[in-house]
Amino acid sequence: MAQSIFMAGILIGGLVLGDLSDRFGRRPILTCSYLLLAASGSSAAFSPSFPFYVIFRFLCGCGISGITLSTVILSEPQGGS
Repeated sequence: MAQSIFMAGILIGGLVLGDLSDRFGRRPILTCSYLLLAASGSSAAFSPSFPFYVIFRFLCGCGISGITLSTVILSEPQGGS
């Protein structure tokens, strides 16, 4: 169950953070995604109940999706041939 929710977070995070990175830029979204992953990962480790754990894992999936999308785009070489 928790892994399915995590994968749903990756899906939703890709859709939402991809659109936000087009509007506000890749670097700010990358920074926010790192902060989201750090906060939600730490919170998931110390969550008092399963529903909170699942919510934080969903947010971890969103953060990982934002990190992956922004890193891939920023690491591509710029310019023409």
